[in-house]
Amino acid sequence: MAAFLPAMDVVQDDDARYVGLLDEVRLDKGAATMYGSFEKLYGGMYLKASPAMTRQRAHSDWAEVEVFVDCKLDDSCDPYDDGICNEVSCSGTDDDCLGRFTACASTVFEYQHRTHHFSVVLLGSWARLARWDRSGVIFSSKFDYKQEPTKLVRFFWHVARASAEVRGHDTTATRVLPGSDDYELLQAWKAKDKTLADDDYVAKRFVKSLSGDRPWWRLTVSDKTHGSRDFLVGRPTFAAAGVVGRGTRGYIALSISDPARPFVYLKDCWRVVHERSKLEGDILAELNEKGVGNIPTALYHGDVEGQVTLSQTFWKNSSRNTDRNTQENVQDDARAGTEVKKCSMKTHQHYRLVVKEVGLPLQEFPTGKALVDAVIDAIYAHQDAYNLAGVMHRDISVGNILILPYRDGENTEYSGLLADWELSKRVEDETKEPRHPDRTGTWQFMSVGTLLDPKAHVQVSDELESFLHVIIYCAIRYLPNTCDDVGEFMYKFFDDGLPL
Repeated sequence: MAAFLPAMDVVQDDDARYVGLLDEVRLDKGAATMYGSFEKLYGGMYLKASPAMTRQRAHSDWAEVEVFVDCKLDDSCDPYDDGICNEVSCSGTDDDCLGRFTACASTVFEYQHRTHHFSVVLLGSWARLARWDRSGVIFSSKFDYKQEPTKLVRFFWHVARASAEVRGHDTTATRVLPGSDDYELLQAWKAKDKTLADDDYVAKRFVKSLSGDRPWWRLTVSDKTHGSRDFLVGRPTFAAAGVVGRGTRGYIALSISDPARPFVYLKDCWRVVHERSKLEGDILAELNEKGVGNIPTALYHGDVEGQVTLSQTFWKNSSRNTDRNTQENVQDDARAGTEVKKCSMKTHQHYRLVVKEVGLPLQEFPTGKALVDAVIDAIYAHQDAYNLAGVMHRDISVGNILILPYRDGENTEYSGLLADWELSKRVEDETKEPRHPDRTGTWQFMSVGTLLDPKAHVQVSDELESFLHVIIYCAIRYLPNTCDDVGEFMYKFFDDGLPL
């Protein structure tokens, strides 16, 4: 238990008091009739004061759930069975048990601001506990909760009494609730929707982010130079899918620490920790200082103190990481006692960056000319970074080029912005040992040479080829063309042979 809730003292009470507690749970043949229609639904543990407790809903409230619970009639669909997945950092598809469970874990991260969260899967009379973060998932051995009810009871007891931080809530993200000043401010903006000018795309998209069923948040960014700054956000304009990885989310944010309350763009991610990695905000600040054009202007940035993934630590210590109170190995029991593989899980640190410019996705280019102009501007940015600062971007993709509309007299023109410099690298460091064991970047847009030789050093020619792939992608997908089968072409050109 201490492995899942390390900040809680395990109560040394009498296990006998729980004997027979769960004996009434029906697992006979009649259970299929009783529960069969509900088997595809997910249960959950909620705070007593949660609005979800008063609403009559036939599905999980992902914005409120504390612990999501999956119930199966037997153990034939154990998501952590060694035969299904032997890597605790793997992410399956919706066609398998682990994939469905991972999709639920991903949804919790999508709707809430979490450092980690917990889940329970019930497989007939068997159960497993799990803890998810951006590095992966650690899970308990399978145990019979009818024979050993103490394990399940203590888990829920501790979760119910744990602080929000221990339960995995990001304490620098505050939910905006009705009645608060922040709520009234956002409601006032929401009411402006029909009065906003058509060309005020930033304000209109901010208001759009406030619609729907997503919660509103106040996010705090701690900058070493400027101190703490607060921002109000709604639905992200971009959210990376899945559990494992950077979990990047982008927001059009209202800067409420600034008296002028301007709109800015806030990037929230879990960066990979490496001794030679630089913070993206520091990279942008240096490029801004050296006069590199057509890139975002860094305003504030910083790590979120104390928010680092732990799953990789459990992997590395798995040979001796045993729950002293239950003598239970914190990994799949089918792997217990085997030689521990080299850890493929990375350490991730929560990080936020705020930039001045709020751009549009490249895919929203209005004309072919606007597409080419935006990509040319991005190439100029790459050229400046290389010549003025000796920096190579190394992640040219559709998602990393933005469009900035601007007025030129009576006309609307479009410029391009090359964003997301977190994977960039100094040219002089390109010959050094890679910071990451796998090739970084967006696979679909990498050059042929880089794909054929992942250990090869990235050259300017590779980056220029990536820009070409971006134009091909957008032109074939969004512009009129003579391609007979666009879907087949896009798959074969960009995704066929995608490494899993």
